[in-house]
Amino acid sequence: MRRGGPFAIPPIQTGYPWEALQGVLVEAVVLERAGYYDVFDWSDRAILRIVQFIELLDTQYPDDGWWATGDDTWVPWVINKTYGTSFQTDEANHGKCMAWTDWTHAP
Repeated sequence: MRRGGPFAIPPIQTGYPWEALQGVLVEAVVLERAGYYDVFDWSDRAILRIVQFIELLDTQYPDDGWWATGDDTWVPWVINKTYGTSFQTDEANHGKCMAWTDWTHAP
């Protein structure tokens, strides 16, 4: 998040948390498929905590646009499927790492 600017309250909106999460999430999916079945629980469910924090920012600062848009919209679908959560989802089109997860990871 610091790539978005210096420390501030409220934080300066940036899409970098979603960009970083894309790679982390794909890596976790690959590791899980390779047999590391607890990968999504590593570091006290760090991947889930990232999304929870972004959701908190989006709730606290709704006009800043913290939630996933554009090529990040595939991420909440995978998170919801993996953790059994119900984060807001939108149509998932192309992504940089995965795509169309509204089709592959829908409930």
